[in-house]
Amino acid sequence: MSVQPRYPLEVVHTLSTLELASRTLAEVVDRLVAIRSEASDLLAATDWQTASARLFHRRAAGWRGDLDALIDTARLLDDDVGIARGRALAAAWWAGV
Repeated sequence: MSVQPRYPLEVVHTLSTLELASRTLAEVVDRLVAIRSEASDLLAATDWQTASARLFHRRAAGWRGDLDALIDTARLLDDDVGIARGRALAAAWWAGV
């Protein structure tokens, strides 16, 4: 039987907040990936014969690029949250709690 450490309330609160941030960022990434997929589907279905379709295609391609950047940013933030969680645990351990 393993014994779970008892952390002070502020450590528990910090870890809970970081866990919530990580879950929220994962949901954001999932939604952005779904939106990017929808944008790609729209691009594939565009009739290239009209000027308005070509304009839409350029804009949608830009949106897809923006979504890629947002996805990368959200993933980097989630990595940062993981690092912060590790640091909080290490600080608690070094403090002897």
